[in-house]
Amino acid sequence: MINTDFLTTLEPMKRLLNVQSIVTVYYFEFSKNYLFAGEQHDFWEMVYVDKGELEVSAGKEGYELKEGDIIFHKPNEFHNLWANGVSAPNVLVVSFVCSSEGMRFFENKIMRLATGERELLAKILQEAKGVFKPELGRLYLQEKRLENPRIGAEQMLYIYLEQFLIRLIRDETTNVNQERMSVATKKKIRKVCG
Repeated sequence: MINTDFLTTLEPMKRLLNVQSIVTVYYFEFSKNYLFAGEQHDFWEMVYVDKGELEVSAGKEGYELKEGDIIFHKPNEFHNLWANGVSAPNVLVVSFVCSSEGMRFFENKIMRLATGERELLAKILQEAKGVFKPELGRLYLQEKRLENPRIGAEQMLYIYLEQFLIRLIRDETTNVNQERMSVATKKKIRKVCG
């Protein structure tokens, strides 16, 4: 029998991030002329370029993303994306609700992912396919769920997403991550620095 007095003295474990809900998981193979007009919503969205190149806007700034790059859109930030007309990109989009203070780290960030981080994204996608129908998409819709989901897949999806985000925060010291730099800013830097 557990002594309940003992339980009241336990310190709760500190959580840097707590993802409350995963809203969407998409893996797209866009055409080279794809254009998404844009959206704004009250949750986070991350866009990862798995193959090719992609252009995105966040607020009023435009950015060029290459294979291995990821951008985070904070809640209520208008954003859109389009293929560059040359390369047909493959893109993973995950949107989620997380109001933890630790998410401030991802505001205005574009990052280049290392192999371990890419592997975690692959695990997120794999677990999503264990719970939801192959087209994935809006995970909050009941009709997107499989009749017989893989045991524990939904929980693993949350665990891998939180692990992925925490790993990116930890990797901040490796200079892998960078503040967003708009296309206009990059051009000015190239002009000044030659």
